[in-house]
Amino acid sequence: MPTKTDVPAGPRFTISVLLVEIPFLILALAIHPQKPLFVEVTGEGELRSHTQSTGDVAFTLSAGAFHTFKFVVPSDHTDASLKGTFSVTGRRKSKVEAFVLNEGDYKSWLNGDTTFRVYDSGNVRQGSMDVSFPVDTGTYYVVFNNRSPVDAPTSVRAKMRLFYYSRWWPGMPQ
Repeated sequence: MPTKTDVPAGPRFTISVLLVEIPFLILALAIHPQKPLFVEVTGEGELRSHTQSTGDVAFTLSAGAFHTFKFVVPSDHTDASLKGTFSVTGRRKSKVEAFVLNEGDYKSWLNGDTTFRVYDSGNVRQGSMDVSFPVDTGTYYVVFNNRSPVDAPTSVRAKMRLFYYSRWWPGMPQ
Protein backbone atom coordinates (compact mmCIF):
# COMPACT_ATOMS: atom_id res chain seq x y z
CA MET A 1 0.00 0.00 0.00
CA PRO A 2 1.51 3.34 -1.07
CA THR A 3 2.26 5.98 1.51
CA LYS A 4 2.57 9.77 1.13
CA THR A 5 6.34 9.51 0.88
CA ASP A 6 6.10 7.30 -2.22
CA VAL A 7 5.09 10.18 -4.58
CA PRO A 8 7.08 9.98 -7.86
CA ALA A 9 9.98 12.47 -8.15
CA GLY A 10 9.02 13.63 -11.70
CA PRO A 11 6.71 16.55 -10.82
CA ARG A 12 9.13 17.88 -8.19
CA PHE A 13 11.99 17.82 -10.72
CA THR A 14 9.91 19.62 -13.36
CA ILE A 15 8.86 22.29 -10.90
CA SER A 16 12.47 22.68 -9.77
CA VAL A 17 13.66 23.19 -13.37
CA LEU A 18 10.91 25.69 -14.12
CA LEU A 19 11.32 27.74 -10.95
CA VAL A 20 15.10 27.73 -10.46
CA GLU A 21 17.09 26.63 -13.50
CA ILE A 22 15.30 28.39 -16.36
CA PRO A 23 15.35 31.87 -14.73
CA PHE A 24 19.05 31.34 -13.96
CA LEU A 25 19.67 30.44 -17.63
CA ILE A 26 17.79 33.54 -18.82
CA LEU A 27 19.78 35.71 -16.43
CA ALA A 28 23.09 34.18 -17.62
CA LEU A 29 22.20 34.79 -21.27
CA ALA A 30 21.16 38.37 -20.53
CA ILE A 31 24.46 39.09 -18.77
CA HIS A 32 26.64 37.33 -21.40
CA PRO A 33 24.94 37.71 -24.78
CA GLN A 34 26.12 35.36 -27.49
CA LYS A 35 27.66 36.66 -30.72
CA PRO A 36 25.28 36.45 -33.68
CA LEU A 37 25.93 33.79 -36.28
CA PHE A 38 25.84 36.34 -39.09
CA VAL A 39 27.10 39.91 -39.06
CA GLU A 40 25.41 42.46 -41.27
CA VAL A 41 28.02 44.26 -43.36
CA THR A 42 27.03 47.70 -44.52
CA GLY A 43 28.92 50.52 -46.16
CA GLU A 44 32.33 50.31 -47.72
CA GLY A 45 34.17 48.57 -44.90
CA GLU A 46 37.02 49.94 -42.85
CA LEU A 47 39.99 51.53 -44.60
CA ARG A 48 43.23 50.12 -43.13
CA SER A 49 46.74 51.39 -43.78
CA HIS A 50 49.72 49.14 -44.52
CA THR A 51 53.45 49.84 -44.70
CA GLN A 52 56.27 47.70 -46.04
CA SER A 53 59.79 48.94 -45.45
CA THR A 54 63.31 48.01 -46.44
CA GLY A 55 64.54 49.59 -43.22
CA ASP A 56 67.68 51.66 -43.32
CA VAL A 57 70.02 49.63 -45.54
CA ALA A 58 73.56 50.10 -46.74
CA PHE A 59 75.16 48.33 -49.69
CA THR A 60 78.19 48.66 -51.94
CA LEU A 61 78.08 48.76 -55.73
CA SER A 62 81.09 47.94 -57.89
CA ALA A 63 81.48 49.89 -61.12
CA GLY A 64 78.76 48.77 -63.53
CA ALA A 65 76.87 46.82 -60.83
CA PHE A 66 73.30 47.29 -59.62
CA HIS A 67 71.20 46.43 -56.55
CA THR A 68 67.42 45.90 -56.52
CA PHE A 69 64.53 45.90 -54.07
CA LYS A 70 61.39 44.04 -55.11
CA PHE A 71 57.95 45.03 -53.84
CA VAL A 72 54.34 44.16 -54.67
CA VAL A 73 51.43 46.57 -54.94
CA PRO A 74 48.43 44.34 -54.02
CA SER A 75 45.34 44.18 -56.22
CA ASP A 76 42.99 45.34 -53.44
CA HIS A 77 44.99 48.49 -52.68
CA THR A 78 43.86 52.09 -52.57
CA ASP A 79 46.29 55.00 -53.01
CA ALA A 80 49.60 53.11 -52.96
CA SER A 81 52.82 55.11 -52.93
CA LEU A 82 56.52 54.37 -52.68
CA LYS A 83 58.53 56.89 -50.69
CA GLY A 84 62.20 56.82 -49.94
CA THR A 85 65.55 58.48 -49.71
CA PHE A 86 69.01 57.42 -50.76
CA SER A 87 72.52 58.84 -50.71
CA VAL A 88 76.00 57.93 -51.81
CA THR A 89 78.52 57.85 -48.97
CA GLY A 90 82.28 58.08 -49.28
CA ARG A 91 84.03 59.36 -52.41
CA ARG A 92 82.88 62.82 -53.53
CA LYS A 93 82.69 62.05 -57.23
CA SER A 94 80.66 58.85 -56.81
CA LYS A 95 77.08 58.94 -58.06
CA VAL A 96 74.31 56.42 -58.47
CA GLU A 97 71.18 56.18 -60.58
CA ALA A 98 67.91 55.07 -58.94
CA PHE A 99 64.80 54.09 -60.87
CA VAL A 100 61.54 52.15 -60.50
CA LEU A 101 60.36 49.60 -63.09
CA ASN A 102 57.37 47.29 -63.32
CA GLU A 103 58.10 43.59 -63.69
CA GLY A 104 57.92 43.49 -67.50
CA ASP A 105 60.15 46.53 -67.90
CA TYR A 106 62.61 45.13 -65.33
CA LYS A 107 63.03 41.95 -67.40
CA SER A 108 63.50 44.04 -70.53
CA TRP A 109 66.06 46.27 -68.78
CA LEU A 110 68.02 43.17 -67.71
CA ASN A 111 68.19 42.22 -71.41
CA GLY A 112 69.60 45.65 -72.27
CA ASP A 113 66.40 47.08 -73.77
CA THR A 114 65.15 50.66 -73.29
CA THR A 115 62.26 50.72 -70.82
CA PHE A 116 59.64 52.97 -69.29
CA ARG A 117 60.66 54.07 -65.81
CA VAL A 118 58.03 54.96 -63.26
CA TYR A 119 60.71 57.02 -61.50
CA ASP A 120 64.24 57.99 -62.59
CA SER A 121 66.61 60.04 -60.41
CA GLY A 122 69.29 60.52 -63.03
CA ASN A 123 72.93 60.10 -61.98
CA VAL A 124 73.06 61.78 -58.53
CA ARG A 125 74.76 61.66 -55.10
CA GLN A 126 71.45 61.72 -53.23
CA GLY A 127 67.75 61.75 -53.92
CA SER A 128 64.26 61.16 -52.69
CA MET A 129 61.32 59.51 -54.38
CA ASP A 130 57.57 59.77 -53.98
CA VAL A 131 55.94 57.55 -56.59
CA SER A 132 52.15 57.09 -56.70
CA PHE A 133 50.40 53.92 -57.86
CA PRO A 134 46.74 55.06 -57.84
CA VAL A 135 45.38 52.11 -59.83
CA ASP A 136 48.47 50.12 -60.82
CA THR A 137 49.05 46.74 -59.21
CA GLY A 138 51.76 44.14 -59.56
CA THR A 139 55.44 43.62 -58.90
CA TYR A 140 57.87 46.52 -59.09
CA TYR A 141 61.63 46.91 -58.66
CA VAL A 142 63.68 49.78 -57.26
CA VAL A 143 67.05 49.61 -59.01
CA PHE A 144 70.24 51.33 -57.85
CA ASN A 145 72.66 51.36 -60.75
CA ASN A 146 76.33 52.35 -60.58
CA ARG A 147 77.23 53.46 -64.11
CA SER A 148 80.51 54.95 -62.93
CA PRO A 149 83.54 53.93 -65.00
CA VAL A 150 85.75 54.34 -61.92
CA ASP A 151 86.80 50.99 -60.48
CA ALA A 152 86.34 52.09 -56.87
CA PRO A 153 83.12 50.74 -55.29
CA THR A 154 80.27 53.12 -54.42
CA SER A 155 78.57 52.87 -51.01
CA VAL A 156 74.85 53.65 -50.82
CA ARG A 157 72.42 54.13 -47.94
CA ALA A 158 68.73 53.83 -48.70
CA LYS A 159 65.37 53.58 -46.99
CA MET A 160 62.25 52.72 -49.01
CA ARG A 161 58.67 52.42 -47.77
CA LEU A 162 55.57 51.25 -49.64
CA PHE A 163 52.34 52.71 -48.23
CA TYR A 164 48.85 51.63 -49.24
CA TYR A 165 45.31 51.25 -47.96
CA SER A 166 42.94 48.32 -48.29
CA ARG A 167 39.32 47.71 -47.31
CA TRP A 168 38.50 45.38 -44.43
CA TRP A 169 35.11 44.03 -43.39
CA PRO A 170 34.17 42.06 -40.25
CA GLY A 171 34.90 38.39 -40.75
CA MET A 172 37.83 38.96 -43.11
CA PRO A 173 41.28 37.74 -42.03
CA GLN A 174 43.31 40.46 -40.35
